[in-house]
Amino acid sequence: MQVKIRRIRYEDLDSIFKIIREVFPEDSILICRYISEIYSKICKYSLVACIDNNVVGFSISNLEYGRGHILYLAVDKKFQGCGIGSKLLCYTLLMFFNEYNVDEVFLEVQVNNHIAISLYSKYGFKIIRRIPRYYIDGSDCYVMSIDKNYFKNCIYDKCVEKISQL
Repeated sequence: MQVKIRRIRYEDLDSIFKIIREVFPEDSILICRYISEIYSKICKYSLVACIDNNVVGFSISNLEYGRGHILYLAVDKKFQGCGIGSKLLCYTLLMFFNEYNVDEVFLEVQVNNHIAISLYSKYGFKIIRRIPRYYIDGSDCYVMSIDKNYFKNCIYDKCVEKISQL
């Protein structure tokens, strides 16, 4: 299975929205509308993972106040557990730290999403704070971040190795 990572294209949105409906069913209408509205701002910071030219995952990100912000990272349920999320995360971190020279990348994650928290922790993200009632369903989120120095010193080699796989 060869996974290719590339920048998002407008024509990828339908495939991305299909994954969003599957992975985030309770918030999918709002998430899809939000991505449509901000597409022109996020397109140069967002990536898709493709197998045989089919989108199987994505990382929707933005540059905010000089920091990288991962808004959404998801993989089609049929391909979860294959390393695609790790590969997308690594590409996103390398893009922000190398191409855009940011000092920090951050994200929000539901406190009960242990799989995602484990993935982000594995690649150097630390929990910064908890925000109560952040999501529509009233659940809390953790804000997690990684800084450039920690990434370069401790995580860079792991990401380069992950990118060479799949």
